[in-house]
Amino acid sequence: MPNSSSRASRSAPTLHVVQLLPALDSGGVERGTIEIARALVSAGHRATVISAGGRQVPQLLKLGADHLHCAVGAKAPETLFRSVSLRRLLTHLDPDVVHVRSRLPAWVLKLAFAGRRRPFRTVSTLHGLNSVSRYSSVMLRADVVIAVSETCARYWRDHYPGPLTEKLHVIERGVDADEFPYGYTPSKSFSAGLRQSLGIARDTPLWCLPGRMVRSKGHLDLIPVLQAVTDANVLIPGEGPDAFSRELRSAAQQAGVLPRLHFLGHRQDVRDILAVSDIVFSISHKPESFGRTTAEALALGRPVIGYAHGGVEEILANVFPDGLVSPCSTGQLTDRAVDFTQRRPSVRRHHRYRLQDMCDATLAVYERLSRRRPPCQ
Repeated sequence: MPNSSSRASRSAPTLHVVQLLPALDSGGVERGTIEIARALVSAGHRATVISAGGRQVPQLLKLGADHLHCAVGAKAPETLFRSVSLRRLLTHLDPDVVHVRSRLPAWVLKLAFAGRRRPFRTVSTLHGLNSVSRYSSVMLRADVVIAVSETCARYWRDHYPGPLTEKLHVIERGVDADEFPYGYTPSKSFSAGLRQSLGIARDTPLWCLPGRMVRSKGHLDLIPVLQAVTDANVLIPGEGPDAFSRELRSAAQQAGVLPRLHFLGHRQDVRDILAVSDIVFSISHKPESFGRTTAEALALGRPVIGYAHGGVEEILANVFPDGLVSPCSTGQLTDRAVDFTQRRPSVRRHHRYRLQDMCDATLAVYERLSRRRPPCQ
């Protein structure tokens, strides 16, 4: 049996939900898993996560949930053979609901109970605009399917119209209003210390491009923008492959803007970084299903410039349409950045994307399913 952590003693839970995903490192899927686990524990339920582990496991255990190690998301042939181990785990745990958050774990779960009665209900979350294939369609086999945005739901309905007629629910991702309060300002020591450590003058405009540092996230698109706004500096919290980092640094060096790009790596203080930024960018070349950092920055009241496609377009259209520019148009991107730098637009307070709403809706799904008799498969 894999190692687990015992929870603090408390009253008997009324519901046991197991979340299944590849690992608990950084990312929107992982963040959502932690948030739902916290909501389950706060409501007096039992929360268990099965994954290959990662840097967020201590946080999960601290909030009172359990973690069991099973590498159900590694992209290797032997992963499918872990279906037997997974079946034993789930049989021992006897959960009410299993919530699967990724395609490969969904396949392992399917194989684990192939030809057997599945003694629990299942939920899947569509976190992305995945390739249209039989491999992706396994996410639609759950009893309830959750899409993280209207954009995501529309994509899957368009490509899989039959299986999703009734069981697809849109539950938008949410932002914790306590963690990202409107108008939040970091301490003066944080702002001054950040600028001093990076060699950035006090009144120099600060921009931010958060997220994984890969080609598709649009980092290269900021180079001509920096050539037009010659005093702006860009904060880049996030990690990525060394090859792209070298390519980005080389391109920035040739353009003469490398000293104004600041590679911060993985950070625990992204909220403060967003809050001190004059402009936050969300310029992924590929449409995203939601756009968590876009919602977080807007919740703080920070202006966002984003490409008008996918979930980022949906969020900006609902909250801050002034930030929308045509996808991959560096000309429009430059013009909008120049405009925002000159006039400093304000972002209205809104209540569209709230974490509490997301958690309440998800737990309501679990509770409805737990009252139904599991199907025989």
